[in-house]
Amino acid sequence: MPVFLVGCNVDDVSRLHQVLLLAGSEHAAAFRAVKHLRNVMRMQEGSRTRREADEHDVQPVLRRNDRLDTHLANKELCLEVGGGLRRADYVHASQFSSVSCTMAARSDCMSYPEPKYHGDSGEISAIYRPASQLPDLKVGMSEASYLIKGDATGGRFGLYRWDMAPGTPGAQPHFHRTMSESFFILSGQVGLYNGDRWTDAGPGDYLYVAEGGIHGFRNASDGPASMLILFSPGAPREGYFEGLAERALGKREFTPESFKAFYDAHDNIFVPG
Repeated sequence: MPVFLVGCNVDDVSRLHQVLLLAGSEHAAAFRAVKHLRNVMRMQEGSRTRREADEHDVQPVLRRNDRLDTHLANKELCLEVGGGLRRADYVHASQFSSVSCTMAARSDCMSYPEPKYHGDSGEISAIYRPASQLPDLKVGMSEASYLIKGDATGGRFGLYRWDMAPGTPGAQPHFHRTMSESFFILSGQVGLYNGDRWTDAGPGDYLYVAEGGIHGFRNASDGPASMLILFSPGAPREGYFEGLAERALGKREFTPESFKAFYDAHDNIFVPG
């Protein structure tokens, strides 16, 4: 994970340098970066001018009491001064007592994940689904195509095509606690709800909904409509779709209590809207 430092002066950085020194080889790259940062800041305490520092590739130039926002991401040192970064996203240098307490996560500091494939030659593992393959399920006035299920992606995501007949009521406003959901319109007009208002979306339009985000969809138009729906991580949504299909066909009956339990089991929490 990235290491974040906020509001540091040279004494703070020197202390982190000692922490990393005691941590050993596991944090060797971070140790080298912090050592370089410490030396840069010490240099700025002397008589060097900003111009002289620039000639030594020191950016930005820092004085002892300057505020420093910096993170060590991907084992590389990045400096950000000013930049509107939120203090709550960081661990303050004065709190450093061990390497573990310097670890923090930030959504806007992205890095590549750890490798999952460790071979040298690659492998044949692609999954192809032709457009001619028939939909997997009819759900009321809609048809669902399981383009790739979550169990085929190691739980990373599930991708579905949703084809709706004219006047399909779709999904009323709801949210999910465990997964995000994305919508990409392929054809026709789809009503998308973002928790605040309904929008008539057309081909090429996209909606991303994070965990907890209220959303819904429908086809209130007089023509067919198609869209892609992506869930991340890849929850087993097929059971939810198939339960709805069985109910629409009269093959499965629900009491109000069992219907709520069914929704809860599939992380669908409906709200007024």
